[in-house]
Amino acid sequence: RLYVAGPHAAKVTALAECGLDIRIVPGGIPAASALKMCYAVTTKGVQALATQCFVVAETMGVGDALRTELGLSRAAFLADMKVQLPRIPPKAYRWIAEMEEIAATAAGAGLPAETFQGIAGIYRLVADAAARTGAAPTMDDFVAAVRAVVAARKSAAD
Repeated sequence: RLYVAGPHAAKVTALAECGLDIRIVPGGIPAASALKMCYAVTTKGVQALATQCFVVAETMGVGDALRTELGLSRAAFLADMKVQLPRIPPKAYRWIAEMEEIAATAAGAGLPAETFQGIAGIYRLVADAAARTGAAPTMDDFVAAVRAVVAARKSAAD
């Protein structure tokens, strides 16, 4: 799916004949980029927060209890994270800059940029975990790999 905006956006719709899903976003030229960034918050941003949540839960010894609670109250979310989190490692290095761009967009809209600067930091941890351990076949493997990077960084800082 390719979002386009601006006065010449309609010209790009001809690419739909080549199989691209072209969507025109009302507004000026930055509208398509703004939509992409806002959508990324609901996917990559949420996945980063889930990463942090699961790593903290495991570190604090409540990982099983958290998964049990989510299974009861947010089963669809838990099921989605079990699928999505293991897919992150090979892409994490690319998502760092995207989160930094979202931080700048948030700041431009008058909102705190720190949230997405922090999320970029989470993706730095995930990218480091991917470089050290490679693929993470399951959510538990993913969480363990990120947790190992966090522990190594904490140990080096102490």
